[in-house]
Amino acid sequence: MKTVKVIEDYKACYPDPVTFSKGDHLTLGKSDNEFPGWIWVTATSGKEGWAPLPLIRRLNQKQGMALEDYTARELSVSMGEDLIIVREINAWAWVENQQKQMGWVPISKFAEGSHESG
Repeated sequence: MKTVKVIEDYKACYPDPVTFSKGDHLTLGKSDNEFPGWIWVTATSGKEGWAPLPLIRRLNQKQGMALEDYTARELSVSMGEDLIIVREINAWAWVENQQKQMGWVPISKFAEGSHESG
């Protein structure tokens, strides 16, 4: 697995993140200008948040369907922390920290000198 070191603190921005399950219908909103490939969605629960476009099948301009389960949970991290990258999508990574907590963190917060571990 790929392990990286945090080079800049990151504070999670959304305390009540949007979640959806495979097959859920989603209302699609604006695209993210800062992170291309992300779109604002409203889930059937009424919760709203950012989701990566590769996980959504567009049905039309304003409607989509989830291709897999997803949570927009972000992880607050501190400089010097080691993280394991589980998945990377559109400039963000789903990571696990030493305390086994998981969440999304922008890839820009990691050191260039990432290393592989077995």
